[in-house]
Amino acid sequence: ALPIWPRVTVAALNVLAAFFEWVATIHITEDNGQLLQMLCFFLCQPELQLEAAQCLSNAIIRKGGQTQKKPMMMLFEDFPMESILSAAQTMDEKLTSKQYLFHSRLCQVTCELGSLLCKCVDSEIDFRTLVNFPRYLSILLKFTAHPCLLLRLPTPSTWRALLNHK
Repeated sequence: ALPIWPRVTVAALNVLAAFFEWVATIHITEDNGQLLQMLCFFLCQPELQLEAAQCLSNAIIRKGGQTQKKPMMMLFEDFPMESILSAAQTMDEKLTSKQYLFHSRLCQVTCELGSLLCKCVDSEIDFRTLVNFPRYLSILLKFTAHPCLLLRLPTPSTWRALLNHK
């Protein structure tokens, strides 16, 4: 059994994931995205990574137009991209069921980031945030090349969207 602090944190992350479905984007991204950065940090914490990936997924897939999604582009900054890449690099060919669940959610987050990029690149974004685009592509490629068909299944549509985007 886990000590009390990870269980409390897991419970808090589950509540946060539910809040992300309806709370205003400004609350998710305020204070220079500290909440998103904390979730990215949790991606490398085995006790918390599954719930952190779910929170990130819920934050990215929120309904809304470019103006509401644009602040989420901060996930393309250095620390979030490095955290996602580090978490993806822990993926082995043989995964336990918990590792598989986490990596499938992380793949979902990665693909959703591609959709976010395609939606927001037309708006007036700060192109310095795209400095990490090669890092993002290496994460996407890592999932695409994984031997598990179910892990790589969502990636072709993301590649197609990125390659066809004008």
